[in-house]
Amino acid sequence: MANYIKSLDGLRGIAVLLVIIYHFSKLPFIGFDFELGWIGVQLFFVLSGFLITKILIQEKKETLNFYLKRFYWRRTLRIFPIYFLYLLLIYVIWLLSHEPNDFKFSIPYLLTYTYNFSVLAESWEITRLYSHLWSLSIEEQFYLLWPIIVYVLSIRGLKILAITIIILTPFVRLILGEILINTMATEELAGIGVYWFTLSHFDAFAVGGVLNIIHENTRHKIIRFGWIVWLMVLTAGILNLVNYDAELTSYEWTSLGYLLPVLENYQHVWSYTLLNLLFGIMILSASLKKTTPFLEVKPLVFMGKISYGMYLYHFIIIVFVEKLFTDRNINGLLLLFITLGVITLVSYLSYIIFEKKFLVLKNKKFNKMPSNIT
Repeated sequence: MANYIKSLDGLRGIAVLLVIIYHFSKLPFIGFDFELGWIGVQLFFVLSGFLITKILIQEKKETLNFYLKRFYWRRTLRIFPIYFLYLLLIYVIWLLSHEPNDFKFSIPYLLTYTYNFSVLAESWEITRLYSHLWSLSIEEQFYLLWPIIVYVLSIRGLKILAITIIILTPFVRLILGEILINTMATEELAGIGVYWFTLSHFDAFAVGGVLNIIHENTRHKIIRFGWIVWLMVLTAGILNLVNYDAELTSYEWTSLGYLLPVLENYQHVWSYTLLNLLFGIMILSASLKKTTPFLEVKPLVFMGKISYGMYLYHFIIIVFVEKLFTDRNINGLLLLFITLGVITLVSYLSYIIFEKKFLVLKNKKFNKMPSNIT
């Protein structure tokens, strides 16, 4: 298993825990905030860029036809079965309860992995059972473009393109923010529109991708001076809070200055970029074995392996918890641990009972070395 790096699954476990705790903290009776948790999605994006680019570069020696068939065969078996199983579950809920209310509006977007564009429609409304699926839409749209780009370009050309994307994407978000602030009903909707837009996150994939093609000496220098990026991230967050045009509450403080989906102080321009660079350093450090043993602890690695299911199922379980415990007096942290346990159990059962039936097919048609891309 030469391509497998245990600590990357540990990072994936951290990413999914951040997102779950973030969404759980939104329950009105919990009593604590964790606004920073949304950054787990950014970590997922950078990880995807790193892992997918690593595999694609290794397979460039194949013919284009075989290269694409193998990539999409494996991605289809990994992503589609559980995703459409989840949509089927939502459909059953809708048949029984007529909720979510906007299911008929949303289902065409959900079926075609274009849900991230649904926010631009006037009839759009936030629906927790599938609002998190916007990020999977962006992942799929990335998969449509990146394999061709990696195959066609030389390593040098790919490096130049990735660096160009990293530099230009903040300007794309800046322009998009100016357009949406004048066309959407509220500033919050404009912020979501920027956050959910495909090109807004191509720098995350590019940061992950470029880590595979920089010189080894450069990689070690980046890790050595990574404290500079940490300092930039912390400083920018503090300055953002200090200059925030409102009375600060625990909601803002627990964001550490990285609020979502706020356009104030041009957060949509700089915050995603800084976080992407920070996560790039963390991934690089983990991939070169220059990280703490913490990332290799069994619970984190285990959650990393089933993180896709945990990400998909977590919201439906959180909604169920809300309906069950709204009028009951229960400690928020205790309920969080119980909820995490249920999410983990459901995801594990889904993995061994359903997902593995498809995963075993990935290498039967196209045999290849194991990696963190499961």
